[in-house]
Amino acid sequence: MSLAEQVIVLAILGALMAIFFPILSEFRFLQSSEDQATTLARHMSAARNTASKSNRLVYFEFDFEEDEYHAYTFQRDTGELKKKVLIESTGLRLAAVASASGKRNTEGKLTLRMQPSGVSEETAAYLGSDETEVYATLLFSRYTGRATVKTGEVEPELEKPQWKHEPE
Repeated sequence: MSLAEQVIVLAILGALMAIFFPILSEFRFLQSSEDQATTLARHMSAARNTASKSNRLVYFEFDFEEDEYHAYTFQRDTGELKKKVLIESTGLRLAAVASASGKRNTEGKLTLRMQPSGVSEETAAYLGSDETEVYATLLFSRYTGRATVKTGEVEPELEKPQWKHEPE
């Protein structure tokens, strides 16, 4: 095989990798735990930003049976109210999600509301194979919409407003 042929083969392989690597990286088995947590953080922030920019309520739903999540809104189309999916996950190892109530949800579906005002629910999402093996915690702030990824299991600190008066 001549040098020119080798260069052509390498160029073809490089082009194929450039095309297929982004597609393959979306698959769950190729994503690291940090990638999954970061992707979830970006998606939750995007849902909150969409709610603010579109002045619409956006729902962010975790499905524990399917190990996935999606964000959606409702649109009125010729008199009918239709669900419009904004974000879909490709899979997630979700152990539990704790909302503002502090209760950990591990089964069924949990829906969070992202308000047009930018306020959402204080949330902690625990990523792992089950509740005993959590490899990352995503903390989502109620007022700022900041999504922070922490390694391991971290208990959320609920935001305490400074103006709250404690009885004596």
